[in-house]
Amino acid sequence: MLRIMSYNILAPSYAKPERYPFTERRLLAWEARRDRLAARLMTSEADVLCLQEVEPWVYQYLQVRLEPVGYQGLYAQKGQRRPEGSATFYLAERLPLVESRSFQYRDGAGDCLSGHLALIARFDLGGLPVSVINTHIRWDEPDACGLSHIGYRQVSELLEHCGSDCTAAAVVCGDFNAESDKDFIRRMVSTGFIDAYAGAPQPTANSECRAKRIDYIFHTAQFDSEPMPLPQIDDETPLPSETEPSDHLPIRATLTIRNPVRTS
Repeated sequence: MLRIMSYNILAPSYAKPERYPFTERRLLAWEARRDRLAARLMTSEADVLCLQEVEPWVYQYLQVRLEPVGYQGLYAQKGQRRPEGSATFYLAERLPLVESRSFQYRDGAGDCLSGHLALIARFDLGGLPVSVINTHIRWDEPDACGLSHIGYRQVSELLEHCGSDCTAAAVVCGDFNAESDKDFIRRMVSTGFIDAYAGAPQPTANSECRAKRIDYIFHTAQFDSEPMPLPQIDDETPLPSETEPSDHLPIRATLTIRNPVRTS
């Protein structure tokens, strides 16, 4: 069994009041969000935490809070002078780390790069090698599709770059900045990945005052998945709020191995 959470925690650099008309200004401050965020992670019961929009000093803060409860961390900062990146925390005693790496997307657009990336960790889950891929796909105009959409190009590169990681037991988590009808989300599924929330789709954010599902946990067919129910949000739900420390909801799924590896 593998319990995994994906969560865009909202980088302090991006928490600008003009972007959040339904949120009290005081609730956007990092000082108002950090303890609730750390508590949410510490009590998540997740074996792996895949976090996006993590600034380096925020990663250090989370390390201090999470290491005493058994988590070890990996971090990769985006390029192109972006202030944040992705962090993966894992319960080291239960999930021995085999290897980790990261790569920045080439974006398929010449020299104008986004700096977005994927952070890949491979674990030993009771004898089964499992890759956990943590990514944050760049937003693009809603009417863009196919190769004209940077998200499509990044997902194509992700699938190409991962190679055997994506054909063996694997989980891909992150903020994809796209709803489930987008062509590159459909491509993830057509490639063989299963959307853990496909049977229980709920909005995970409401940027631009529109509730939508843009955060995903995909997994290969080696697993069955049970998603965690989410609180209901609409177009005007305050995010962040007194109860939610980010502008995204955390999503979590319990993955069960379909054919467990038997060891003598």
